[in-house]
Amino acid sequence: MKCFRHRESDALGICKNCSKGLCSECAIDLKDGIACKDTCREKVERINAMISSAATKGRHLVLALVYCTMGIAFVFVGWGNSSQGPVAYVFSIPGAIFFAAGLYYLLAPKFASKN
Repeated sequence: MKCFRHRESDALGICKNCSKGLCSECAIDLKDGIACKDTCREKVERINAMISSAATKGRHLVLALVYCTMGIAFVFVGWGNSSQGPVAYVFSIPGAIFFAAGLYYLLAPKFASKN
């Protein structure tokens, strides 16, 4: 593949925004992709920011679901053993902590984006 501006130069990669072949003179490396130096840099930076944001939100949601599920399971096991005295607390207290951690992971991104 050749550079879209310099037909005599081999392309080093493809712009993440416009998908044109770029040589070393036309390309700028933005860590998570390359872009046209003059025209696509800002657009590729926005694309990278959106991808990073989406990945973080997905990770927080998965952690929230896992922790809340574990918390509910621990609390139910504790309640099921409530006739056995301290065993109920051994399960219910960590269950409440797991559930609180799940709520934190669910709600923290919303509060962080307001700042």
